[in-house]
Amino acid sequence: MFTKIRVILGLPVTGDRIKKPFLTVASITLPLVMAILFSSCQKPRTPSEELIMAMKKTYDYKTLEVNSSLNLEIQIEAPEAEKIQQILNNITLQAFQKSDEKNLRYQMDLKLLYKGQNCGSLTLYADLEKLVLQSPFLSPRPFFLSWKDFPALTSQYLDGVQVCIADYFPLLFDEKLSTIKKLEEAIYPAYADFLAGKVRKNPKKTSVTLVEKKGKTTYSCREYIVTLKNDETLQEDYKKFFIAILENTTIRNLLREKITAIIEIAKNNGDLATWPWTEEEIQEFAANLDTNLDQLVEFITGEYPQLTAPAPGSQMEVKYRINVDESGIIRAMVMDQTMGIPEAPVAGSEPVVKVFVETQMLNFGEEPEFMEFNPAGAFDAGRAPEEDWEAMIEEIKINFFVQLYLNPLFQELSDLLDI
Repeated sequence: MFTKIRVILGLPVTGDRIKKPFLTVASITLPLVMAILFSSCQKPRTPSEELIMAMKKTYDYKTLEVNSSLNLEIQIEAPEAEKIQQILNNITLQAFQKSDEKNLRYQMDLKLLYKGQNCGSLTLYADLEKLVLQSPFLSPRPFFLSWKDFPALTSQYLDGVQVCIADYFPLLFDEKLSTIKKLEEAIYPAYADFLAGKVRKNPKKTSVTLVEKKGKTTYSCREYIVTLKNDETLQEDYKKFFIAILENTTIRNLLREKITAIIEIAKNNGDLATWPWTEEEIQEFAANLDTNLDQLVEFITGEYPQLTAPAPGSQMEVKYRINVDESGIIRAMVMDQTMGIPEAPVAGSEPVVKVFVETQMLNFGEEPEFMEFNPAGAFDAGRAPEEDWEAMIEEIKINFFVQLYLNPLFQELSDLLDI
C-alpha cells in the first residue's frame, strides 16, 4: 500500500535519499491528491444553498438590466363575466429596469400593453441629485424634483418638519456600498433557512435565449424550482425569517451606528430642531435598541394574533422557476401564482386568478443607457409657484381624458360599462 502511494507521489520506492526532481513532482502532485480527498469528504450543497450563491453572484455586478412582464389569467365560468375576463386576460404590464451602482443611477420604464398595443407608459429615473417622472397621461413634459428642494417641501406639507434627504444618502450609499453589502450578507442566512426544503433542482438542463447589447445569446442553465404554498407552515416560516433578521447582531449594530450618524447630520443641517423627537429621546432609543427589538420579537412570537389557515380553495400557491447559467449567474425567472376566490360575488362559479411574471437578467457589466433629461423643457415640481401648479393640474386633467379617449383598452372598458 505504501509502495503504491510512493509511486503516486513520485517518490523512490526504496529507502534511497529523495532527490530534488522527486521533490518537485511531489510538491505538484500532493496538493492535487489532497484536494481530491477533501472534496470527496465535503457535504454536497443543497439546492437552496446553490440558489443563494447564485443570488449573491448575480447582484455583485455593478451594472445590470432587468426586463419583466406580468400577465393575468382570470378563469370564471360565468357568461356575464366573459367579456371582462377577455379584456383582463389580454393585458400585459412590462417593466424594464436599469441600475448602475458605480454612478448610483436607476431607471424603470413601465408599459401597459393591451393585445400588444401600447396603452400607457411611465418612466421613473433617480440619481443622487434628482428624481424624474414622465408619462403621456400626465404631460408631454417630464416632472423633476431636485433633492435639494426637499426640505422646503417637507416643511410645507409635514407641518414644519424639515428633512434634508440628500444629506442622509451617504449613510446608505457609502463607499463601495459597504452598508448595503453588510445588510445583504446578514440577511442571506435567514433567507437560506427560509428556502430550505422549498427548492428542488430540475435534473435536466434548460436553455435561455436573451437579446442583449452584444446580440442574441443562448445560455445553458440549471433550473431551480421554488414552491411556496400559503398555509400555516409558510406563515410560520415568514415569522421565523423576520425574527432572524431582528435578532441579527450585524443588523442591530448597523442600526445603532446609523441612528447615531442621523442625529449628528440632523443637528448640523437644522432638521433635528424641527422634529417631534428630541436628541435625548433618539439617543435613548438607540441605547436601548436591543431591548426594544427583543420586545418586538416577543410580540411576534407570543402576543401577535395566531395565524389562521386560509379558507378552503383560497390558498395561494407560488412557484418560481429560476435559471442559473454555468457561471452561476441568474439569467431568467418565471413566477406562476395561483389563487382561488371562493367568496367572489359570481353566481355558480369560483373564480381562479393566475399571475405570470417572466423576468430576464441582461447586460451584466455593460454601461446602461439612461434617459436624456433636459431641465429647460421639464416642470420643476420643487420650485414651481402656486399659479404654475394650478395651470399644470388643468393640463394634466385635459391630457388624461384625451389619452383615455384615444386608448384602445379604455375604449373597450367604457363600451363594456356603457360609459
